[in-house]
Amino acid sequence: MKPQPALIDNTSTRSASYPTKEFKNLLSQNYPDIYKNLNFKQKPTCYVIPGLIQSAAIKYTPPGQGQPGIAYDMDPQGLAIIDHKYLIISAYSKSKTFDSVLWVLDFKTGRFVKTIALNNIDHVGGITYDEDHKRLWVATINQEQRAQVQSVTLKEIEKYNFKKQKKPIKFEHGTNLLVPLRTSYMTYHKNKLYIGYFDKVRGGQLFAYKLNKKGLFKKDKMQDGLALPSENWSTYSQIQGISFDKNDILLSTSYGDFNSQLLIFKNKLNKPNYNLDLSEADKAIILPPYME
Repeated sequence: MKPQPALIDNTSTRSASYPTKEFKNLLSQNYPDIYKNLNFKQKPTCYVIPGLIQSAAIKYTPPGQGQPGIAYDMDPQGLAIIDHKYLIISAYSKSKTFDSVLWVLDFKTGRFVKTIALNNIDHVGGITYDEDHKRLWVATINQEQRAQVQSVTLKEIEKYNFKKQKKPIKFEHGTNLLVPLRTSYMTYHKNKLYIGYFDKVRGGQLFAYKLNKKGLFKKDKMQDGLALPSENWSTYSQIQGISFDKNDILLSTSYGDFNSQLLIFKNKLNKPNYNLDLSEADKAIILPPYME
């Protein structure tokens, strides 16, 4: 393939830190156990995170509030895979000067596709795709500073064109949550949204919200307009990400520029009084920092 231009619609597509070869060398030196287990026959071997040099976005502060602009301080926070067709990376503006964005990459090639502008300045670290109902969920905060989740369909994602529309994408559905007060991470699994809260010192919390047949929150599971979870568990502190395998739960711990951990648990969430504490983990793998 021909290399992509350095900029596509005001969003950078080149690596902000290291060329791929240098990145692999550093990885092999500092994390040899990880490096030897990577599958370099699979393409792409790794993805370049776009938009770190500059990104198209909506201006949040005056002058130019609400207008398209260029952000130079975007901080990636979460990712989701859409039907093995797209890789979505969420990011927010550190200075709160610009609204948050979603970067869309081609899953099979790693090439940058487009930027999706959002209409909020939230961290948007919680992001997940419901493959059963073709809906992307993004964790945001409402006007009362309470946690909420909003969704947009795959059809709308593919149709959206920031360059032409010059405005943020419209979320299709939004639901305010009773708990947690802030959403740190989120994933979809078997018709439930699992939503967690990060605590850097004390243990955190994980909540399960059961969805209806349409993949939306159940109206009969509301209290004062806030969605009620069906289950909850205590977790280890510093949890920043979650994923489910066939029989396992994977939790990532990350805080600052220290090594991250990937904690692997046998899925015992249906067991009474079961919690996702460090002592319950079946395996812990040391990984590089910032593994949100």
